[in-house]
Amino acid sequence: MNEVRPFLFLSATLLFLASCGVRPQGEKTLVTPPEKLPTIADTLQIVEKVSLKIDLYLWQNFMPTVPESKPPFYLSLQVEVKNRSQDKVVGFKPTLLTLFPEGSKTPFHTFKLVSEDPQAAVQIDPGRVEYFTYTNDRSKVFSPELRKDARFYARILVVWNGKEKILSSAVVGVEFTY
Repeated sequence: MNEVRPFLFLSATLLFLASCGVRPQGEKTLVTPPEKLPTIADTLQIVEKVSLKIDLYLWQNFMPTVPESKPPFYLSLQVEVKNRSQDKVVGFKPTLLTLFPEGSKTPFHTFKLVSEDPQAAVQIDPGRVEYFTYTNDRSKVFSPELRKDARFYARILVVWNGKEKILSSAVVGVEFTY
């Protein structure tokens, strides 16, 4: 019986931690909100002499008909990266995007991002410009009920040169396709 107690204690502890939402170190499920709310100026950001122009598009698709699972929500993240530094930008990749309602720091939903171009550049040499397009992972349908005037900004987790950076988008409205 004494040999079983440590196992039961460990099992109960792991179950408790899992129910609290504790994740393995390094696995992120949310991009943190900003200290200050974004403005239209956040369309262009400079991080370590790398200029990033961010365009975010959001839409909910009601075409051609609404599926039983409700209309899917899509996003497209377009990033123009100008390397103005003397170093190469290696492994540029946006990985997560968390949407926040306009004027709020409360997360609405977090998406895993996938590249629309599997042959996108993995290295950006000094003085070069590259363009990237990412979309939400559509293996699972996300279908929120939104008002017609819904507006959001995004916080985007980006990795390059082995470091994580967080970028913000400007506030954008959701388009509805019929």
